[in-house]
Amino acid sequence: LKLRLNSQTSQDWLEAQIDLANTLRWLNLPDQALQLSLESWQQSQTINGLDHETTLHAGQVLASCYNDMGKYEDGESIFRAVLERAKHVLGEMNERTLLIRSGLATLLIDSGRYQLAESELRSIIESHEEMGQSSTRETLIIGSNLGTVLSEAIDQQRQNARLSIQLLGELHDLTITSTLNLAESLRRAGRLDEALSSSRHLLWRCAETLGWDNSRTLGALESVVLNLVRSKEYEAALE
Repeated sequence: LKLRLNSQTSQDWLEAQIDLANTLRWLNLPDQALQLSLESWQQSQTINGLDHETTLHAGQVLASCYNDMGKYEDGESIFRAVLERAKHVLGEMNERTLLIRSGLATLLIDSGRYQLAESELRSIIESHEEMGQSSTRETLIIGSNLGTVLSEAIDQQRQNARLSIQLLGELHDLTITSTLNLAESLRRAGRLDEALSSSRHLLWRCAETLGWDNSRTLGALESVVLNLVRSKEYEAALE
């Protein structure tokens, strides 16, 4: 209202609307935030066009609103569309582009797609490092989010493996796959001792029950070797 009374430009008004929509998100008023961010996005497209940074900002907030409401498909669709335009117009290393990517990573976390989120977060951190911003607040937050992703993925995969053992048995294909996925997540998180312990236990169970020539045993053996290499136990890996 103050902006209108002071005869501010339509651009100022749009930016104020977008900021207000974001504030409404943090105040846990998702319906109002969604309505205002959608209006802002549509208005900015009309006034500025699809490639203007204000339009990209509005799209970013709108996608985040959809994510807050659990409407992951709608949010991801907008995030990816806005991200592609930001990359083309502003460049890969632009701050707005990186903020949009960070929002997409948050959506991937919230929707349980931890591997995709991990890949996105690692890429964002690499971009910050290339820009000489490896110690900025934003980079530290993203690094913390990456740790959360890995931790949540490990917890989920550990639960899946336990459930599969209970329902299907330790040597069922699905149980073995769950255990290998768990070992891989532990390895990516740098928890090498746990990764090696998990894959070694699976290897010996498969070998003594199924034999060394069985494909499931060979899959477990490959996991052990990868973990030994990552742990720099090269002689043991060669054996």
